[in-house]
Amino acid sequence: MAMDWRAWHDQYDLADSSLARRLKVVQQQVGAALDDCPPGPLRVVSLCAGQGRDLLEVLDGHPRRADVRARLVELDERNTALASAAVRAAGLDQVEVLTGDAALTDHYRGMVPADVVLVCGLFGNITDFTAEPQPLAAGDSMFTFVGYGLLKQRSSDAG
Repeated sequence: MAMDWRAWHDQYDLADSSLARRLKVVQQQVGAALDDCPPGPLRVVSLCAGQGRDLLEVLDGHPRRADVRARLVELDERNTALASAAVRAAGLDQVEVLTGDAALTDHYRGMVPADVVLVCGLFGNITDFTAEPQPLAAGDSMFTFVGYGLLKQRSSDAG
């Protein structure tokens, strides 16, 4: 039976769920990463973005909101419809939501190198991966979640 990724996101609405707790941690880290970026325009990409809650809910009230140009890539059309609605509701005109396979590099054309890359939840759904993800730009930040609580943050010091 195929996973229903739209229904899976319903757990975020349950305040005491592990996903709701994880989302708060991710949002804190995303906000901190935006705060730490140098002044000026920022590019953010989110792979397997789901409904985009990790970024969109942060951007809605963040002081760097106008600096951020973002692209969220998600395969599930129901999730991208919800993310697109959230983008419109928040007036985040500089955020694109793309329905597509996050593994296809063409989806990131014009957005890389990125300042912040979100890969939240992806690696917990891959049973046999051996490579650590690599940052895309000097001074960037990448966030991944493995399982339901281990946050890995990689930030490049090169540049």
